[in-house]
Amino acid sequence: MRSNNKLLLLFLLLCFVLGTAGCQLRNKLQAREHLNKGVIAYSAKNYDEAVEEFKSAIELDPELIDAYLYLATAYRIQFVPLSPSPENLRKGQQAVATFEQVLGMDPTNTTAMANIADIYRNMNEPDKAKQWYRNLIGADYDEAEALYGIATIDYNL
Repeated sequence: MRSNNKLLLLFLLLCFVLGTAGCQLRNKLQAREHLNKGVIAYSAKNYDEAVEEFKSAIELDPELIDAYLYLATAYRIQFVPLSPSPENLRKGQQAVATFEQVLGMDPTNTTAMANIADIYRNMNEPDKAKQWYRNLIGADYDEAEALYGIATIDYNL
């Protein structure tokens, strides 16, 4: 009888593990589907729809770094350089915050760093922009482009 109980317990444990793994796999597949829908919406210039699809992808798979990159890019495309309106600045801040989430997952992501530097430059925050350009110089990035970004800011000041 004890042998049967152990087998039953082992079987139930195996079912639980397989069920959990299957659920995670399903979430990852659904996240990819939302990511693809978001890319299609982004390509069609439906940025609000794209944002929602990318958010859904992140909710299903919080480790899907591409979803964060696309989400940040969707916020950034809606940001108008040097426009001081509160709504515009909010879009810029959303883009920066999402790119920073990417850096939390991948601290060497130069795409995120370069975008943050450029957004701050276009938000008329030269000190923050220059700091991010300096961060790029220490990363595996085209040093000349980062130095050009700093020089451009200094020239405009």
